[in-house]
Amino acid sequence: MIPPEVLNAKPDPNNPNAPQSPLQEIQLADALNQGSKVMITPDGEIYAGTEQIAKIALAEFADPRLLRKTTSTMYSNSNPANVPKVAEKSRTRQGFLEMSNVNAVAELTNLLKANRMFESNMRAIRAYGDMSAKEANEVGKL
Repeated sequence: MIPPEVLNAKPDPNNPNAPQSPLQEIQLADALNQGSKVMITPDGEIYAGTEQIAKIALAEFADPRLLRKTTSTMYSNSNPANVPKVAEKSRTRQGFLEMSNVNAVAELTNLLKANRMFESNMRAIRAYGDMSAKEANEVGKL
C-alpha cells in the first residue's frame, strides 16, 4: 500500500530526495495532437504510438466489500488485513464501455409491484380500523 504522505507528495525542486508520488498526470492530448495513436493494453500499459508513456496501476483487494467510499470516485482501505495485491484477474479493455449491472425495466417493474402491495396492505389496515371503530361504537349502544 502506498503511504498517504508519498501518494499526496508534491514535487520539491529544492529537495530531490523528497518522496515522489507514483501518480503522474499524463497529457494524452499532446500525443493525439502529434498524430500518435493512443493504445491501452490489457495489462494497463498506455502507449502513444510505439512509446510506452504510462502504466495504469491495477490492484485487487482480498475483500472489496471492506473498502469504504470517500468521494464519488475514491475508496479507502482502513483494514490492514485487506491488503492490496497486484491484479491477477482484472484487466483493462480499450474501447469498451462499462454497463450498469442493473436492469432498469425489471427494477421499475419491481417498484410498481411493491407500490401496489403497499397500497393493498394500507386498504386492508384501513378496513380493519373501520371495523374496529364500528365495533366499539355499536357495542357501546347496546
